[in-house]
Amino acid sequence: APRRLNRPARPRHGRQIISMHRAGSADAADDGGDPSSVVKLSKQLPAWMLQFTAMASAGALLGSLSDALCHGRYEVLHYTPADLSFFGLSSARWVPPLFALAGVIIGTGLPLLDRWLFKTPAAQRTRSAVVGNVLLGIVWFAAVYLVSGVLSYYGVDSAVEAALLTPLAALSWAVFEATPAGLVMSFATAAGGPLIEVGLVNWTDLYAYSRPDVLGVPVWLPLVYFCGGPAVGNLGRAVAQKLGLMDGS
Repeated sequence: APRRLNRPARPRHGRQIISMHRAGSADAADDGGDPSSVVKLSKQLPAWMLQFTAMASAGALLGSLSDALCHGRYEVLHYTPADLSFFGLSSARWVPPLFALAGVIIGTGLPLLDRWLFKTPAAQRTRSAVVGNVLLGIVWFAAVYLVSGVLSYYGVDSAVEAALLTPLAALSWAVFEATPAGLVMSFATAAGGPLIEVGLVNWTDLYAYSRPDVLGVPVWLPLVYFCGGPAVGNLGRAVAQKLGLMDGS
């Protein structure tokens, strides 16, 4: 009888690769043909535009109102000219757009930091975006804003005022935010905001502080900005979650 030749077993790697390729193709099809984050971001562009609009509106309204009520009313600063009036308060026409820009940067920047840099756990994002926490954070920010104006109005030394505001600023992050992404955003706001004001105060005649300390601004100013990080950032998180921008991140 002829001897039967033993054929070597065919490697199964090829089949496995084909199966993996088909599975990957199916996943890509479910994700619109391309699973890359860039394509996903492009699909979310309309929602991000709504995010920008919402945060610009919130920044313009809340920022301008807080500035006029807490600093303008207590003569912390003076606009020249003060060509904008609302609710019996005075400000300048360029102030709302500036606060709108700040709202977009903070309120959109923090969700982006959560998603792509710090990978903030969903539980932490959800907790900080609860309506009650967001509202209390905004009230806290407004209260610190007001305290800074009142202390300055009654002539409290700037160094003493800074010492009093420091624990309030720390609590604004620890109580209402408490994430690494939020801490970075708060410090960035505390640095960037005063630097922009230094430029405006020294290179334009748009406004001036009544009691400047360094480069035309008070030394306690960064602490007020720091509190704006959790307040506006958590609002941005809440809006982003409503728009579905944090799903699956």
